[in-house]
Amino acid sequence: MQIRKHLVLVLLSALISAKAQAQTITASSCSSSDVQSALNEVTSSTTAVNIPAGTCNWTSQITFTVPTGSTTLSILGAGSLTTTGGGDVTVIVDNDTTDSNYLLGITTAAAGSYFRLAGITFQSGTGSVKNNEPIQIAGSSHNFRFDHNHINYAVAKDGGLRLN
Repeated sequence: MQIRKHLVLVLLSALISAKAQAQTITASSCSSSDVQSALNEVTSSTTAVNIPAGTCNWTSQITFTVPTGSTTLSILGAGSLTTTGGGDVTVIVDNDTTDSNYLLGITTAAAGSYFRLAGITFQSGTGSVKNNEPIQIAGSSHNFRFDHNHINYAVAKDGGLRLN
């Protein structure tokens, strides 16, 4: 009985410690500069970057390479993660004026790492280089989740999502 209690305490301690090391970062707004700043703050091996509700016009691309050693990165909009489509609460409008091939580019970490993008609507805008792939995911991860999102483009290459 005493061993069982000790084991439970050790397991609870490990869980609390793991949660304490997790990082949650909330961007100040859904603007591209605020989202890029939030991504640049990632230091923990397990991080959720939250993008608040709003409609934001992105005029240039965001890129982020998940740090080596990271095991889980989630980029989450304010949309519902239980309602199909996310509810269109965080809307990113593609008004890209640069000659980029995508609006949001993420390079994942090692093969065993996890990446999730959820709760965001990507919408076609009026930028001079609109309607490319709004999202590009590259890297070594074999664990990728794309859920509760909308891609509302008049014309989008590859359905709006490119996996490299």
